[in-house]
Amino acid sequence: MSSDIKSYTTINKGKVVLVGTKKGETFYKNVKRSKHLFKKANAYGIDYGVFQQAELDGCAYISITEKELGIIFYTNFAMFRKHGFRHTFKGYGEQIFLAQGYFNIDDKEQVKLGLEGWG
Repeated sequence: MSSDIKSYTTINKGKVVLVGTKKGETFYKNVKRSKHLFKKANAYGIDYGVFQQAELDGCAYISITEKELGIIFYTNFAMFRKHGFRHTFKGYGEQIFLAQGYFNIDDKEQVKLGLEGWG
């Protein structure tokens, strides 16, 4: 397992923004439900270029922390590829989305107790 750390950025509406961070084999992303949830599909997304690069860099897992509700959504890249879909919002570029039903979910209390897993 690789222990390197790498940050991924993209340009949204002319501004450089942090998309997520690679730590070991996991790509981590923080979101706010009110801002980042694709409501029509009940899905969270990742910039498609960043998704591809993170996978090439050796990421196998994805962890999305929803800050407002304190929920951690996690899955793997294979699940995103198999069940995800691409969509472009004006000014934000192409993203790949995965509906919440395809994620495993942990809340912060489970994580504090060490009960989370990739399982």
